[in-house]
Amino acid sequence: MISLAITGREILLIVFYMLMINIYILIIKLNSIYSKKRTFKIILFFLVVFELCLNIYDSQSIFTEIYDNKKTYTKVLNQCPYVKNNHRYIYDYVETKNRNYSLFCNTSGAEYSSSNINNNIKKFYQKIGGFVSGSHYYLTKDNTDLIKRILSIGYEQVDGGKYINIDNSLSIGYMVKDKYEDKNIENPFEYQNKLISKMIGENIKPLKSHSKLESSVKKNSIKEIYENNSKSNIYFYIWHDTKQITFPLNFAEVIINNSINIEYNGVNSNYGIRKINNIEDEKIVINITKIKNDRSKKYSNYYDINKNWLYYEDKDVVDYAISKLSKNQLNITKMEKNVLEGNVEVEENKILLLTIPYEKGWNIYIDGKKTDYFKTYDAFIGVDLTKGKHVIKMKFYPEGLNEGILVSIFTSLFIVIKSLIRRHKNKKGSELC
Repeated sequence: MISLAITGREILLIVFYMLMINIYILIIKLNSIYSKKRTFKIILFFLVVFELCLNIYDSQSIFTEIYDNKKTYTKVLNQCPYVKNNHRYIYDYVETKNRNYSLFCNTSGAEYSSSNINNNIKKFYQKIGGFVSGSHYYLTKDNTDLIKRILSIGYEQVDGGKYINIDNSLSIGYMVKDKYEDKNIENPFEYQNKLISKMIGENIKPLKSHSKLESSVKKNSIKEIYENNSKSNIYFYIWHDTKQITFPLNFAEVIINNSINIEYNGVNSNYGIRKINNIEDEKIVINITKIKNDRSKKYSNYYDINKNWLYYEDKDVVDYAISKLSKNQLNITKMEKNVLEGNVEVEENKILLLTIPYEKGWNIYIDGKKTDYFKTYDAFIGVDLTKGKHVIKMKFYPEGLNEGILVSIFTSLFIVIKSLIRRHKNKKGSELC
């Protein structure tokens, strides 16, 4: 169940539109009773015009903001031409204003587009520790270097709006050893470990847990002490239930070694895996406290503070895994709109994993022959390939588009023909009178 706490402005809009609906119903009913009078038709016309103008005015500020931010985004991209020319995804800071920038500027972005949500990717992002709720899903900027590389994210935005290259990021297509699907892992770090292990066919752990020394649990708080097994960057995650959302999202506060403060308070970047810079202390002390919701004054069950994990990334193991996958990558020769072409050399029979969301409508040709594809790694496109060199061609055509066009054409013709018949009957009736 989704519970939304709305603003005063939104309440006024709801009341206004409910009132407008009732007025429309009243006028239509009066018009049917007094059909010979034109007064009600004129009133209805002016009401529709008034509502249309109001909607345009209400939307103007939103579109102006989007356009202004798009100009800024495009300016940054023009300063980094390699971002658009390289066949990798781009990760941008996700904020309310810019989460669809890649759609506006025709770049391959890793963030979602509100208008074409893909449920497979939504579930996948939840498993890897991204942000998921309702129709929103995206990676948070703090996710692991491992996941960014295997998801073919070649560039990310950093402070100041600049883009930096993610070293050794994989191509959009590369060969993997086995298929993989898992629905039962709540720990995103272990899910990522299993993901990469299946890809290379070896049981490895690039993400490792800090050793827990002590745990003290109270009703709405928990204190945990870990041994600091690594002085590298560490990652923290609290499990959250994507089916329970309450706004404003004030859920929990996390204090690490009495100096690092993390708030889970509803800001987009506050969800999912959180990256913490190097901690030099021998022990890591984490205090997690639930916070009451601003409006309901109750504690939310959105986050389960008892399910929290503290991991670090073993860079050597990550580099080893990525180097294995990089040996058989798809060399992309063409990538535009709904077309992807490239070639790949395969050392043994394997699966070509394409980090493109799985959905029906793709036509995939291997060496000129149409080939079946399947969903793999919970969300992406997989194609079986045999040993040797192969030329890949992919074209996307939305399933059901032709049927939709035909239905629209026949519906339009039906309306026109029916109108002509009605007009002819009315004309004939008036002549008889």
